[in-house]
Order: sequence, then C-alpha cells, then structure tokens
Amino acid sequence: AALLDNPTFFRTVQGDSTTAMAIVKLAKTLGFNYIQVVHAANSYGRDGLQTMVNTARQEGLCVVNSFEMVSGDNATRAVETVSLGTSRVVVLYLGTSLTQEFLTEASKINTVDPITIISPEPYTSTVQSVAAANNNINVNNNIN
Repeated sequence: AALLDNPTFFRTVQGDSTTAMAIVKLAKTLGFNYIQVVHAANSYGRDGLQTMVNTARQEGLCVVNSFEMVSGDNATRAVETVSLGTSRVVVLYLGTSLTQEFLTEASKINTVDPITIISPEPYTSTVQSVAAANNNINVNNNIN
C-alpha cells in the first residue's frame, strides 16, 4: 500500500539483455572489437557472462576470455589473466567488494597500455578512489 501512496517512487532496473546490449554498443562505439569478462561465481556473474557472450556474438563483438572470481583470494589471478590477454577492455560482472579487490590488484600492475573497465554496476566512493588513484585503469560505469 505504501507504493500506491507514492506513485512516482517506482524505479526500473534494466534487464540483463538490455545491460549487455548497452555494454556491447559502448564497446563498439569506442572502437573495441574484443573484450574480456571477469564475473562473480554466482548467478549474477554467470548469467551476466552468458548474456554478454550471446549479445556480443550477435553484434559482431568477440569475448576473447572470461575469468570467474570466487573471492578476493583470486583477484591477483584475475588481474594477471586479463593483463596477459590480447584485449585491454574488461567487463566486470562483480559486486562492489569484488570490484574493489579487482581494482586494487589491477592498480599494482605495471603496464604501458591501460586496462579499460566497463561495468553495469555503479561504483561506491571506495571503488572510485581505487580507480582514481591509478593511471593504468580507465573506468566507464553507470551505463544503465
């Protein structure tokens, strides 16, 4: 009943397909033909990966690599994997804490070519501060 008393309170969250299409279009607009995906070891991450792969394939974008982050314990491996990849563009289907751990590890790499991060999730001020403190990370967020 409370929502009916406040009819303008409704908020729409984009579906996985819409989000994946927005990411793919953003990547293509920026001239990227190849992307990597780092995803959480849960239904959000796995479903995001599958939707991203299917949408990318339909739109002529190639997902060259994916990595499943189980916890912050394998953040170093995730960063090592993507930093060795042929694509410098990484899509993150991670929650805030895993994103922060990934970016913290990414800030430690020494590379000439920065990694561009695209994420459907808004970043907290903590995550933003990790990304802002590092020249090796370009962050594109809030695409919904």
